[in-house]
Amino acid sequence: MNHASTKLEDPFATGHSRSEAALCARVEPLVRAKFGFATDIQSCQPIKPNVIRLGLSGPPGTPETVIVKCGRPARAAPVSGASTPIGPEFAEEAVNYRFLETLHPAFSRFPRLLAQDDGLIVLEDLGERGYGACPPGELADLVVDSLARLHATTPGLTGRHADLRRAAGLTDDLRMYSFEQYRRLFAIGTNV
Repeated sequence: MNHASTKLEDPFATGHSRSEAALCARVEPLVRAKFGFATDIQSCQPIKPNVIRLGLSGPPGTPETVIVKCGRPARAAPVSGASTPIGPEFAEEAVNYRFLETLHPAFSRFPRLLAQDDGLIVLEDLGERGYGACPPGELADLVVDSLARLHATTPGLTGRHADLRRAAGLTDDLRMYSFEQYRRLFAIGTNV
């Protein structure tokens, strides 16, 4: 057993919770498959619920950190075909990262998808700056420029996105803020 795994298996010695240690055990094979067998998880920093930053060490080309997003268990409509029921928001997000990955390098204003497994997404860490550090005008310019570049890169690719959704077992858009979900809620609320 490697040193990093031993360290993470004793969550009380490192300050990690048992769930963080279990998550690291699930992520370790993914990062090793991507960056090499000698890759180890050195640290685990929760960022917000279901999102953590992992510190890595490994061969050349291994990033210092990666971001891991964990799918929340499905509350109502689990995605069919997933061995661990995950909510539709996470399933859609996973598909969108796979779609964005097909656009690289023509459109590269997103974190790269490094690995994915049932209920886990491992992403390139873009750093800690965040949007809160941007002046509002700069942020608006970044958003507008990113949307324009995305729009210019994606003509005719609706079918590619639809194929990825189908492959992931997604049919209707069940996210809580989707047009289809609002239509369902309206029908329930008005008894239509």
